[in-house]
Amino acid sequence: MKIYRITPKKYATDLSGMGAKLYGGRWNRVGVSLLYTSENLSLAVLENIVHISNPTILPTFKSLTVEIPESFKEYSISDFPDDWTNQESFEELRKLTDNFIKSGQYLAMKVPSAIIEMEYNFLINPQHALFKDVTVTNQQDFSFDQRLFSR
Repeated sequence: MKIYRITPKKYATDLSGMGAKLYGGRWNRVGVSLLYTSENLSLAVLENIVHISNPTILPTFKSLTVEIPESFKEYSISDFPDDWTNQESFEELRKLTDNFIKSGQYLAMKVPSAIIEMEYNFLINPQHALFKDVTVTNQQDFSFDQRLFSR
């Protein structure tokens, strides 16, 4: 199954989930490795844009096409608290991820995007036994269209 990731060029070969482990995120607490990816490239663009605070000093990016085994658990919004997109709910989402990782049943979590709830992100557990089968099948330079930031 193909999924996508956009990342600064200097991290393009790092699929360890170290950035998430160091800084945490909506789905993982600091200390928990998780590789954030999206079901399509356009969603990966949006997922990056919401985190860019100064578009005038962007690093060089790469887009990655990643092939993963079909080993994922799909979640729906009904699995989350009503206010799951608010930062106050992140701890509950992180507990869900902790339990997912602890179970070791699947390689990835398929979760609705907080930006477009009808589209999905894939959160990959780099410690899972199937992670050895995760491969980058395409990598190319990526630039954000500056019109995305001009309004």
